[in-house]
Amino acid sequence: MAQAVGKTKPIIGLNQTFGGLFWAPIDYTGPSSYVVGGDSMSPQSFGFNSTIWELTGSVDQSDTYYVVGRPLNNGVSQWQLVWFVVATGVEVAAAVNLSAYTVRLSAHGQ
Repeated sequence: MAQAVGKTKPIIGLNQTFGGLFWAPIDYTGPSSYVVGGDSMSPQSFGFNSTIWELTGSVDQSDTYYVVGRPLNNGVSQWQLVWFVVATGVEVAAAVNLSAYTVRLSAHGQ
């Protein structure tokens, strides 16, 4: 399945280390054409080498959409960011332009 691609922007100066795991926040702008099932997200998007252990999503700045992280491959490499409509709780439809919406994500990883 083809995956949509949004844009990531690191939040400089907020990366932390806890018990050998890294924590990092990013701002994530949605893709110009959403693919049902979610956007692909790699550990490198957060500055990690190989693993996302936990990913926390949020509601966008306009309170229209929210993002939930879904682990793939037992959560050790790729994750998907699934976008939902706040008002209905339904996943965003295919080909919707989300490029005007930004969510803040954070993750623990290595």
